[in-house]
Amino acid sequence: MAKLLNYASWDDEIRAKADEIASAVSTNDIPSQNGNQNGTSNTNDVSLAAPSSDRVNNSAESQADDKIRLKKDSANYSVSSPSSSGHRAAVSSVPGGVSDDGLQDLWGRYLNYSAACLKFDMVAGLAPVNSKRWVLIADNFENVINQGTRLLMVDPEVERLASRLMPNQTMQYGWPLVALETRDGLKVAPLFVMDIASPPYPANSITVYGEPAINSAVVRSMLSGAGDVAFLRSQLGEGMPEGAVAIKRYVESICQLLGLQHQELDAFRLSKGIPQEPGVYNCAMVVIVESSPTARTLMEELTQLSERNDWRDTSAAALFGITKPPEKGHDSMPVMPWSTDEAFEEGLQLVRQNAVTVFNMNKRDVIDQLCATVACNAWNDGESLLVVTDNEKRQNELVKLAHDVHDGMLVRASCDMDFEVNPLRQGKKLSVLASELLEKVQATLPSLPSVMQRVDKDVSTASDIRKIAIEGAKRRDRLIKEKQILENKRLELAKKIWRNGVASGNFEVSELGKEIKNLQRTWFCAGFRTAALMRRINAKKNVTLQDVLDWCLTVLEIKKVEEGMVDLRDPDKYNVSSANYRWASTGIGLVSARVSERLSTRMDSLENLKNTKARDLQTKQAISDAVYGLRCWVTDYESASAFFVTKSCMFDIVILDDAQRYSLAQVLPLLYRARRAVIVGDMSAAAQTVYLSDDVLRKLSQEYLFERNTMLERCLDYSVSNVLAAFSHI
Repeated sequence: MAKLLNYASWDDEIRAKADEIASAVSTNDIPSQNGNQNGTSNTNDVSLAAPSSDRVNNSAESQADDKIRLKKDSANYSVSSPSSSGHRAAVSSVPGGVSDDGLQDLWGRYLNYSAACLKFDMVAGLAPVNSKRWVLIADNFENVINQGTRLLMVDPEVERLASRLMPNQTMQYGWPLVALETRDGLKVAPLFVMDIASPPYPANSITVYGEPAINSAVVRSMLSGAGDVAFLRSQLGEGMPEGAVAIKRYVESICQLLGLQHQELDAFRLSKGIPQEPGVYNCAMVVIVESSPTARTLMEELTQLSERNDWRDTSAAALFGITKPPEKGHDSMPVMPWSTDEAFEEGLQLVRQNAVTVFNMNKRDVIDQLCATVACNAWNDGESLLVVTDNEKRQNELVKLAHDVHDGMLVRASCDMDFEVNPLRQGKKLSVLASELLEKVQATLPSLPSVMQRVDKDVSTASDIRKIAIEGAKRRDRLIKEKQILENKRLELAKKIWRNGVASGNFEVSELGKEIKNLQRTWFCAGFRTAALMRRINAKKNVTLQDVLDWCLTVLEIKKVEEGMVDLRDPDKYNVSSANYRWASTGIGLVSARVSERLSTRMDSLENLKNTKARDLQTKQAISDAVYGLRCWVTDYESASAFFVTKSCMFDIVILDDAQRYSLAQVLPLLYRARRAVIVGDMSAAAQTVYLSDDVLRKLSQEYLFERNTMLERCLDYSVSNVLAAFSHI
C-alpha cells in the first residue's frame, strides 16, 4: 500500500489537492476513537506490520494428494506510536486522540469512491417498452452526445416523467435507443447515457452532466462472462470521440461488437416511432433509473462508514497498510473434529492468530471443514464468527456439520419468511431453533458444572496424549530419514572398499575402527601393518584407511539410530491416528459443552429470537444482540446487512467464501464488522464481472484523487478489486 499512502507518488495537481484536504481535516474536531466493541479498549499504541502474505495455496499438485499447502511470508513488528519507524509520521495531532496521518482521509475517499462505482455499475436501467418510465425527446436532432452541449430542452413529456420520480430514482438521457428481448418482455434503454440533474427545471432546460458512457445496464443484460465484458471494455478505447461522424462510426462499431442490428444512425434526423422488436433505433430518450436494492444498501453503508474513525482495529485496515501482531492466547492446540491433517492444523493456527488469512483453494469438502472447524475454535476461544457465502449447498452442509456437534454451534441468519420463500432450505427456522435451544439449555443447567469439569479434564488428557504421539512420530520420521541417508553413505563406501559392495572378513566394526585410528597415529611399520589389515578385511587395492574408518563410523551411527527407534515402537504411546481420533472426539464434547455454557448466560437473547418472523429492524436488532450468546453465524452476502447492524469489530472473525467473485466495494462493510478476516477463494475461477467502461473508472479515480495505475497495480481499482486478489497483494 506504500504508493497509495505516499502523497509524493501522486500527480502534482492531485498531491496539492490532497495536502489541502489534509490541512482542512487537521483543523476539524474529530470525536475520540471508540473501543473495539469486543470489550477491549483501544490505546494510543498502533501495531503495524510489513505487508503480510499468509495464505494457503491449493495448486494442481496439492489437489492430487488432497492437502492444503501453506505459504507463509510474514514480517510482523510493532511500534509504540504512529510516528515511529515503519510508518509515515503523522502530519499533525487532532483532538480526541486520533492522529491525522492521512489515513482517515484515504479511508473516506476510498469508501466514497467504492460507493460511486457501485452507483454506476449496479443500475436497473432497462424500462419495459410499454411502461411510463421513459419517453422519447421531442427534438428532431440530438445535440448533447453528438455536439457536446450540456442543456436539454424540456418538453411536456419529460416534465411528466420527472413528476413521477420516486426517492432513490434519477433520470438519464441517452442515444441511440436499444430494444432488448428479456424474460419479462421487450425492454428499452439508451446505449450511451448521461445523467440528468434533478428537478425543478427553470428556464425550460435541463442540465446534463458527466460524459457519454456506455450503459452498464445494457452490457449487463447482454454479457455475463467476465472475459466477454473485459474484451468489450478493451475495445471502448478512451471513450466517446469528438465530431458527429466519428461518434456515429464509434457507436456502430459498439453495436457490431454486441451483435445488435441497428437502423441508420443520424443525429440530425431522429426517429419517433416506438420500437416493436429488438434492435438499435435512431432515437434519443430520457429514462428513469435506480440502483438495485442491494446496491443502495451497500452505498448507504459505505457512505456512513466513510465518516467513521473506528475502522483501524478492523480487518479492513489491512488494505490501508495497518496490520497487527499475532493474537495472543491462541497458541493452544486447535480443536479439529473433522480433519487432523498437519497442514490443516497449521492453517487453523493462522486463522486464530493473524489479522488476515488468505486461502486459495477450490476443494468443496475442505472449505466446508475449514469453516466448521473455525466455528468450533471460535467457541473454544470465546470468540464470535460470521461465515458469508452465497453457496446454498455450502450453507446447508455447514449447518449439518455444526448440528452434529450442537444445534447452536453455527446458526443460519434468517427469519421465518426466508424458509417460506425457499422451501429447499435446510435447517430449522430461527424462531423454532431458539425455542428448542432454550428448552435444551434449561434441561442441562443442573448437570452443566460437572459436565464442564469432566470435559476440561478429558481435553487436557487428550491434548497431552496427542502431543506425545505427534512428537514421537516426528522424531521417528526424522530418525528414519537419517537412517536412510546413513545407509546410502554406507553402501557407497562399501562399494568403494569391497568388490561386491559387501563387507567380508572376520572383524568387529567398533574394534576395526579403533585399530584404524591407532594406525593413523603411528609411524612404525605403518605401511606393512596397513597392508596386512587390508588383506584381512579383503579390501580392494588403493583403498585408504580413512575410507574404511568412514565406513565403520557410518555403521556405528546406523546402530545408534536403530537403538533410538526402538523406544518409539510403543503402539499405544506413539499411535498418532488413535491420538487424533481421541482428540477429535474430545473436541466435539468440549465445543458442545462450551455452547451450552455460553447460552446458559444469555437466555434473554434466545427469547428475543423467538419473534424473528420477517426481515425488519426488530429481527435485525434481535440477531445482532444474540451474537453475544450465539457466537457463530452463517449468511449470504446480500443478507448480512439485513441481519447485522453496522458495528466496528462486531465479529472476531469473518470468513468470506468465493471471494474472487466480489469486489471490495461489496465487502468493505463486512470487513468493518470483523476484527480478523479469512479470505477463501480460487484464483483460477472466474472473478467478479465489472460492466463500467475504463473511461468512467478513470474519471472516478480522478474525482476521488487516486492515481489509477497504482490502484490497478494493488488490485484496488474497481475493475480488478475482487477481494481475493486485493488481499493477495497486501
